[in-house]
Amino acid sequence: MAAPARYCPSCLSAVGRTSTTSLLHRSAPAVTSSPFQQLRFAQSSQNALKYKRKDQPASQKKKKTRSTFAQPDLRDAIQFSLVDAMRYLRAAEVGRSPAASKYEVHLRLRTLKNGPVVRNRLRLPHPVKTDLRICVIAPPDSQAARAAQAEGATLVGEENVFDAVKEGRIDFDRCICHQDSLTKLQKSGVARILGRGV
Repeated sequence: MAAPARYCPSCLSAVGRTSTTSLLHRSAPAVTSSPFQQLRFAQSSQNALKYKRKDQPASQKKKKTRSTFAQPDLRDAIQFSLVDAMRYLRAAEVGRSPAASKYEVHLRLRTLKNGPVVRNRLRLPHPVKTDLRICVIAPPDSQAARAAQAEGATLVGEENVFDAVKEGRIDFDRCICHQDSLTKLQKSGVARILGRGV
């Protein structure tokens, strides 16, 4: 039973003693001589029980959402010495083509959930070089052919490239055609052999 806060504590203790003894003997509340010492009984209705506040336990309370992504602890990951790691990487490369991706990189980035998203491609600080054999179809005496040879193209020219492709000797991974040689490429029929994108 909750008592109003406007009464003094000594009066309340006296009222508490009289009310408990009177409740044991009678069903009606005791009438006191002082108008300040009135007892109030609260009855809870069914409607009040319906809207009663239910305190949830701590485990069921909704947790705050994180502002950053959850990051696993890298100390729990399997760790190798540098020599062992290189042995495993070299063993994993056996039988794979050099054009295929060899390594899987796990980066630890601290980014906000509502911040910029890293997807698809990244520019690494140092280029990862794979040896590509490039063929350049250009007039042999042109400036484009000389620049291609200076950059390290494996095959440069027009007629010699067309003859090599027709014979089935395709010793290159990528083929680039200069704009001046497009008509000769279409007339030679080599584009059908090389496929789309030429």
